[in-house]
Amino acid sequence: MNKEEIRRKILKKRLSLSSEDIRDKSRQVFLSLTKTIEYINSQNIMSYVATRSEVQTEELIKISIKMGKNIFVPIILPECHNLAPSKIFDFDNELEKGKKGILEPKREYYRLF
Repeated sequence: MNKEEIRRKILKKRLSLSSEDIRDKSRQVFLSLTKTIEYINSQNIMSYVATRSEVQTEELIKISIKMGKNIFVPIILPECHNLAPSKIFDFDNELEKGKKGILEPKREYYRLF
């Protein structure tokens, strides 16, 4: 099985998960991650903002911000279509759906690293 076939197989399996399964498994990932020495000692964290069946990251982002950690999420720079990290302070108010339907900082909240 080649890399592309493996990706398709995993995506198919992930898409078959129920909302409850995604929530529960995401919570397990969150709890495991926040217990690691790397997370505990980190000051800067880069995270994607989850969509659909991905591991949900909203809780991790919000808790990390409350803990005083610097949280960076990717934005797609429209002029060159590259990704760049942007610092966020407020998950609920600073993000909007971008061109690909993924939450990213509103233009007025671009804080490029």
